[in-house]
Amino acid sequence: MKKQYQVVEELSQSQVEAITSRLIYSLEGISHCCFYPETKQIEIDIVDKSKEKHIDQVIQTMIEEQKSIRPFPKRIIRKTDGDITKVQADEEKIVAEFSELIRKESAVILYDALQRLFTKYAISKQARARIYSSLILRQTLEKCQYVKNFPQNLYVVAEFPHEYEVLNNVSQTDNYEEYIRCSEYLLSPALCFHCYEEYSNQTLHEPLLLSTEGVCFRHEAPWRLGKHRLHNFRMREFVFMGDESFVEETRSFFLDLIWILFVNLGFRGYIETAHDPFYFPHHAGKSQYQLMAHMKYELIISTDIGNFSIASFNNVKDTLCKEFSITGSNGSILHSGCVAFGIDRWVYALLAVYGTQLQEWPTYIKEILDI
Repeated sequence: MKKQYQVVEELSQSQVEAITSRLIYSLEGISHCCFYPETKQIEIDIVDKSKEKHIDQVIQTMIEEQKSIRPFPKRIIRKTDGDITKVQADEEKIVAEFSELIRKESAVILYDALQRLFTKYAISKQARARIYSSLILRQTLEKCQYVKNFPQNLYVVAEFPHEYEVLNNVSQTDNYEEYIRCSEYLLSPALCFHCYEEYSNQTLHEPLLLSTEGVCFRHEAPWRLGKHRLHNFRMREFVFMGDESFVEETRSFFLDLIWILFVNLGFRGYIETAHDPFYFPHHAGKSQYQLMAHMKYELIISTDIGNFSIASFNNVKDTLCKEFSITGSNGSILHSGCVAFGIDRWVYALLAVYGTQLQEWPTYIKEILDI
């Protein structure tokens, strides 16, 4: 059942978009949620009609909450000449190669090409290589307030206690949920937190640059999954710590480098100021500060089937080093930043634009693969 909700006139488009992005993570029993600026309506597909009244209440509550939050617009800092990247590939062929549960053949080859490229970048900058676990201690994410700020993203790991009676009960029932307990681990939503945990309570006598790659997990609404949006995905991150100038210079270096790659691959899009996906309205000040201070940039590919982010460039100043007590030689808290690439999103973008046939791929990719 489709239902439209009229947005009050005093809310700006950016405020309504903020409401919509939160609604996606706030309502179960729906299969679609979108804002249409031309009609100033939020449209929701309600799957479970028994939840309609509850959904109405949640939307009205969020609208009232958003009225008190002053919007701060994003700014485009770099843009390609062309506005749209034309998608030419057959959707069925892409799905056959690239899906939530399996990536195969051409997708795997593209993944290999991108890994070679990012490894080349890491070696050129003499970055220290790391591979971290897909599990991360809860106390690590609690230390940096991730659980309180972004609960909508997290997967909690459950386990059966190693107790004779419990394990026997589990083997004899199909309703084993009552025997599950939370583990001390979560599935890692990002790689950079492992880096901070590794160097926590340490003094660094020289700037640090790490290169790490691994699998990350984000809890997404089932109806949003597919194409570039996945539950689990491979991430490459460059994490750097040092003084204020080192962090900003390193971020700028990677931003320029990746922009050249983006253009060479024939992509069209832009880099804009952004903020982390804080869930609660009382964190709106943090979002506004990140936008105003240009702490986060996102690289957006624009296509004729939608836009999506494929990289982010972050300067978090001293916020995370402070939480993990990472200092410099003079005893002051260091600054830090990271550059993150959703490798699967790059792979999906290449497949969507150029298809699954190797001979149709950009010369830049063929050269990386020595073809």
